[in-house]
Amino acid sequence: KITVKIVVPVVKGSHITTMYSHALWGTQARRQHLKDSKYFACKCQRCSDPTELGTYLSAMKCLGDGNNPCDGIHLPEDPLDDESDWACNKCKVKVSSSQVNMLISQMGEQVDNVQ
Repeated sequence: KITVKIVVPVVKGSHITTMYSHALWGTQARRQHLKDSKYFACKCQRCSDPTELGTYLSAMKCLGDGNNPCDGIHLPEDPLDDESDWACNKCKVKVSSSQVNMLISQMGEQVDNVQ
């Protein structure tokens, strides 16, 4: 016998899902964790949405093109592709996945060093 507690209504016959990673991780971190620990590439609704269901958890502020400041945000063009470029939602500036990964790594190190 198993008991399942829910926080949203569930329609009979619909799928019940569970979280295999931390809810506050961004798409790249969640998908990498699932590849490494559960051996699958997640394609759920949240992972497939560049805005992560409107949370914008992985979004990065656009700094513009060097000459013109921008108040837009960078989102992955294809969140299911680890090599996808990230495009600003207001200007034409794009950032490569390797640049985004480097920035995420640097920010992670800074957070780890906070005392």
